[in-house]
Amino acid sequence: MHGGIACPFLSVPHGFFGKELGIVGKDWEHKSLACAGLQKALRIPPLVLPRQNHTSNVIVLETEASFSEMNHPADALVTRHSHVALGILTADCAPVLLHDTHGIIGIVHAGWKGAISGILEHTIQAMETLGATMSTLTAVMGPMVHVLNYEVGPEFPEVVARSTPFETDPFFLMQHEKLYFNLPKYVAHRLKPKVGRVFDVGINTFGSAFFSRRFALSIGEMSWGSSLSCIALTTLEGEKNET
Repeated sequence: MHGGIACPFLSVPHGFFGKELGIVGKDWEHKSLACAGLQKALRIPPLVLPRQNHTSNVIVLETEASFSEMNHPADALVTRHSHVALGILTADCAPVLLHDTHGIIGIVHAGWKGAISGILEHTIQAMETLGATMSTLTAVMGPMVHVLNYEVGPEFPEVVARSTPFETDPFFLMQHEKLYFNLPKYVAHRLKPKVGRVFDVGINTFGSAFFSRRFALSIGEMSWGSSLSCIALTTLEGEKNET
C-alpha cells in the first residue's frame, strides 16, 4: 500500500492517511466517491466504507447479500475476503485496525459514543465468529485527538461512567479548571482484555497533518476534511505483507 502512516507490527497492507489525500465532502456519498477514486493510487482492492453515524453496529462482509447492508448505518466492518479493502473516515475519533492471523481483518470508527456503546467489543466478537482468537489478534490505534485537546463539559464523566463497565476516573484530567477526556487511553483500555497485542501510532490529530474537527473549530473554520484509514488482506498485486 502506497503512502500514509503504517505500523510495523501489522503484517497486512494498511495505512492512515491525512490531509495529503484531501478528502472533503458534505455527506457520505461525496466522501465515499472521493475514496473510491483513490483505490488504484493506493494499490488496494475496491475500498468499502460504512455509513458512519457513531453507532455500535458492525457489518460482516461475508456473503454477497451482506454487501447490501452497506446502506445501513454502521461504524465497523469485518471480512475475510481478499477482494475488498476496508476503510473508515475520521477527524478526531479513533480509527482502529484489526488483523487476525487466520486471515480476518476489521476496522472501527470509535468516537466516544461508539466506544462507550461497545463498538470495539462488538467488532472483535464479529471477528471471532469468523475464527479469530485473542492470541492471534492485533489492534492498531491510529491518529486521534489527544487528551489536552479534548476538553469536555462537567456532565461528561457521568455519561461515560453510565455505559462503562470499569472505573472511569483515570480517563479524565482536570487542569487549569478545565476537564479533559483521554480518548486514546480509554480505547486502549477497552481493547487490551480482548486482543493479543495493542499498538498506538501515537499521533495527535489536533494541529497535525491529519484532519481535526476540534482544531478547525478552534481557528474559526466551520468545515473540515476527513482522514482515511484502511486495511486489506492483499494489494492489487496480491502482496500480503506490504505496508
